[in-house]
Amino acid sequence: MLNTTYPSKKKSWKYALILPVLSAFLLLFKVQTVAQVKENGRQESVVKNNEIGYVFDKISSNDELENSIKTIKEEYNIDLKIARKKRNEKGELIELKLSFDDNKGLAGTTEQIRTIPIRPIFMKIKINSNGKNEIGFFDNHEMLLKPKDPVMENKISLIESLKDNAIIYVDGNLFSKDDVNELDVNGLESIKILKDKESLRKYNATNQKVVIIIVTNWETKK
Repeated sequence: MLNTTYPSKKKSWKYALILPVLSAFLLLFKVQTVAQVKENGRQESVVKNNEIGYVFDKISSNDELENSIKTIKEEYNIDLKIARKKRNEKGELIELKLSFDDNKGLAGTTEQIRTIPIRPIFMKIKINSNGKNEIGFFDNHEMLLKPKDPVMENKISLIESLKDNAIIYVDGNLFSKDDVNELDVNGLESIKILKDKESLRKYNATNQKVVIIIVTNWETKK
């Protein structure tokens, strides 16, 4: 993605959201050592003393998954296994079942079975000197147990349901479905689906059935 060229307006909008998110992520962990970086530029793990976090997402390759399994076993003696894995025609993961066993009595499992790409799965590993390890799977990069936010879930579901050829405007700028997939939904204030003929004509989308209008809070919540 770092080598992809975008129109200047779109690029500035994406940086406006991505840079603060990355900064917050780094501050959260007070990173002292970056342990591993994937060849395609995506961060695989972040280390803070004896705590490490792994992320598995829709574009995790088979090699990346196997390397994570090997590294976790070698460094922490934790058995991470893939019990289920399926990809769509684009090579994106749509099904993934992971399980771990720390060989000290702690084990866990997570599973996603979908018709669309999986959401990111975050794995936290914290090795404590008292022998009581903290290991688990989470659905957020803070790797914390959080109650489901129905408003946020609706936004995510709506974004995921959009078709690849959907006409999407974000703060007045034309975005593709791939562009929108990369955005943090926390930055999306409202999402409107316009179907009336006047709106379709206004946005030059007379050959489409709907136009998606997204308004962000990027200017007010930096």
